[in-house]
Amino acid sequence: MVLELIKPGTHFNFLKYRKLAYLISAVVIVAGLVSLVVKGGPRYGVDFAGGLSIQIRFAKDMDVPALTKAMEEAGLENVVVQRFGQEGNHEYLARASEHKGAQESLRAAVDKVLATQFPDSGFSVQRLEMVGPKVGADLRGKALEAIFYSVLLIAIYIPAGSSNAGWRPASWRQDSPAASTCSSSWAPPLPGSSWPPCASPWPCALS
Repeated sequence: MVLELIKPGTHFNFLKYRKLAYLISAVVIVAGLVSLVVKGGPRYGVDFAGGLSIQIRFAKDMDVPALTKAMEEAGLENVVVQRFGQEGNHEYLARASEHKGAQESLRAAVDKVLATQFPDSGFSVQRLEMVGPKVGADLRGKALEAIFYSVLLIAIYIPAGSSNAGWRPASWRQDSPAASTCSSSWAPPLPGSSWPPCASPWPCALS
């Protein structure tokens, strides 16, 4: 028994709504461009723009604005604090711009501020990662290059795959002499006969 999600003979006229699809795509693209202009360009993460990230675990829920203020007092700039992982883990991730000090001194400053302002929080710094601006720029360049080539390959593949006289071999096309040898009234092959019952690798039209 074969499961059929779409019944044979069903036709979808996708091109009927192509103008509406063009309009929706144009609106989304324009909205994205306007958003980039208003916000001053794309907002890269730490991995692409450089900076540092600190993952901290607490024994209870903490106030995000209070944590942000504590990180700023530790000497960090442009701090963004958010919850990290599952809610019951009480973990928070703090991101900040590049810090010129050593990683050990920064960790000591963070531990000191948290111990002073949240003495009963049971905090523990899980990890502290610093990404230099050169590494971030290299990653950003690689990501943009990958996006460019993927869009280029898609743009090449779609016209070639949808063209009637596209990249398929002549013997695969249904209007070729090889394909015309298929019978429109198909019958099961006899025992010992070869398969498929036509000379073309292109599927025969069944009726």
